[in-house]
Amino acid sequence: MKILGVFFITFCIWCCSKDTCMVLQKADQFMETYPDSALCLLETIDTRQLTSKENAWYALLYTQALDKNHKVIPNDSLIRIAVDYYSHHREVQKLAEAK
Repeated sequence: MKILGVFFITFCIWCCSKDTCMVLQKADQFMETYPDSALCLLETIDTRQLTSKENAWYALLYTQALDKNHKVIPNDSLIRIAVDYYSHHREVQKLAEAK
């Protein structure tokens, strides 16, 4: 039943909201408990429309989601986006997560 609720929330966010930050926040919230749902949410994002800050957060979350779902991460180019951004902007917490 909980999984159905998570998928309903995921569907509502995807259908009703174009706010990328909201989707990223939800994916971040789901990451520990429902990493599969977090991955599904992240895969709905059009990465061509992201700001550099959103792109860094997306790169961090997407890498985490792949890892937590035991998916192969082919190289470090995705997480490198997050590391570079958070190093440059001195966001210590996010940089620690990215490393």
